[in-house]
Amino acid sequence: MMKISKLLKVGALALLAGSLCFVGCKNDDDENDVITKTDSKNYSVNFTNSGTSVTTRGYEATTFKHRGELVRFTFDSSSTDGGVLGFIWDLEKTDSKLESTGAKGRNFLVFGLATNYETGKIQYYASKYYNISDISARNFGAYNNGTVAYSEANVENGVACEYDITKAVKGSSFVDLGNTSANKVVYWADIYPTTTAKHVAGTEDKTDTFTGGYTIDIYEGTADSEELGEKKDTVNIGTDVTGYVAAGASGTEVPQRYLAVYANIYNNKSLKGAWYLKSDYYNDDVVEE
Repeated sequence: MMKISKLLKVGALALLAGSLCFVGCKNDDDENDVITKTDSKNYSVNFTNSGTSVTTRGYEATTFKHRGELVRFTFDSSSTDGGVLGFIWDLEKTDSKLESTGAKGRNFLVFGLATNYETGKIQYYASKYYNISDISARNFGAYNNGTVAYSEANVENGVACEYDITKAVKGSSFVDLGNTSANKVVYWADIYPTTTAKHVAGTEDKTDTFTGGYTIDIYEGTADSEELGEKKDTVNIGTDVTGYVAAGASGTEVPQRYLAVYANIYNNKSLKGAWYLKSDYYNDDVVEE
């Protein structure tokens, strides 16, 4: 007999179409059809940004809430690619209305892998964005003749702004990982809520205590393999960024919110790559919005 949870999934997916329209509708956030979704685990991009003077962004939201993800990023033509393969998690509606539109926006965390075609390096970055209403705008809308930096006043006033995590914890907005000489370059990002237990990639312990932060472990992988490979770096995101406090009881108190993938394609450049979402952490059957 089909489980009730499976039946509820069908209804939830139908209801979700409207609730995710802010960040998932082709007419809104991915009007150029930049990203192709094969299934709930696999997404790809093969796009040339020509005839514009700005970066083109594509976006695709997932359909269930999670608390983290083990993601594989593959650059298929890394030596010539010009863009970003990115991932969003902890995506939530804001409580306050936005200064610009009077509507509610979104807060979310991002991790991106960027090609630097001048230095031949793959670089990564991590940030938290606040009060975002236009996912396709420059720097997600947190740009006004320069990046609008995080402040309590900006957040409270509904101003789109960015907390640059890698700059705060690593000293640079973009951190070098490796070169782009291989035909395919693969990296994994294991993004998970930090708990008091030792984390094992691809697994979860729902009974352990959440400390209020997130961790990103970055691995250098191999093309077409599900092996993580060598760990290259770790980014620890503290409670000053997440706004969460340590759980009083168990890991079930870890916030569970939407995930998404995004791509940036630089002006007059092409980007060909893919995302593979290998492991969802603490996923629920039904979306509640």
